[in-house]
Amino acid sequence: MQFEHIGPDGECKCVDVHISCINIENCIDQAANGYKFKLDGKRIELSEVKKLVGYTGRTSQQSATTAETSTRKVRSIRCLNTGKTYKNMSEAAKDLGLDSAQISYSLKVGRPTKGYEFEFADEVLTKEETSERLAAIIKENKQTAAPAISTPSSAKATGGKQASFAALAKQVKG
Repeated sequence: MQFEHIGPDGECKCVDVHISCINIENCIDQAANGYKFKLDGKRIELSEVKKLVGYTGRTSQQSATTAETSTRKVRSIRCLNTGKTYKNMSEAAKDLGLDSAQISYSLKVGRPTKGYEFEFADEVLTKEETSERLAAIIKENKQTAAPAISTPSSAKATGGKQASFAALAKQVKG
């Protein structure tokens, strides 16, 4: 077996004569810098090199360490339109008929998605910030001719009419 590392200039830079001599981390770095690889004179892709040496992405020690220290924080989120709090983005996405990536993007950039606006439930907003966000939602809904935001509780509070700003503010606080 002859495994060649071909530099970006097309010249052979290194030759390994046994599979155990191939350092896959170096190959990954080299591929990122324009290197190509040949096995017994035939061009071979990096993915094939990884298979050849049995590379899984991590050493067994790294996998064990990562599993022990991996603590993925799941944050609850709140839909400002409905006032409902969800334990995670997936739950909100299922309930509202959205994709969790859309909700994630909305949270990241602070803009609504499909008419819904979100915040992390552990955020503490001042009354002014809450009022500003609600006013922006209402303004956007009027501009896009979307139906008025109403829920059974706000309809009851306003006699079945369109939800008032005060009722919406109570929903967000609650």
